[in-house]
Amino acid sequence: MQIQLSFPQVANLAGLARAFILGALAVAAYPAFPRPALAQDLPPGTTPPARITYISPVYPERAMLLEASGDVTLQFTVDVTGQPRGIQVVDATAPRLFARTALAAAKHWRYAPPVVAGKLVAMPVRVVVRFAYL
Repeated sequence: MQIQLSFPQVANLAGLARAFILGALAVAAYPAFPRPALAQDLPPGTTPPARITYISPVYPERAMLLEASGDVTLQFTVDVTGQPRGIQVVDATAPRLFARTALAAAKHWRYAPPVVAGKLVAMPVRVVVRFAYL
């Protein structure tokens, strides 16, 4: 059996190999809920959204070449089905390098829907995605 790869596939494989060699990676995003959505500030019977599916952002090749690191803060609403809606960049240390890949990854994340007083609700979430050049 013969496998043929197109140029974009070969370029992507080369970029991934270079990322491992150079030590570049996108570190797992962690939730930074906007006030008052910190667990201790929520009313009794409230469960904040919990991420159940995480797709890691791709470390951009240009950022690897520049040996750049940075953070992107995303804000969105987790709806009653657990999908992020209205994803937007609210802060970024290097937006031209990292914002697009952070947004692309966040579209694929899924959450356990938030619950307030026993009912599924939509809830705003803020997430920081850290890109570290090691």
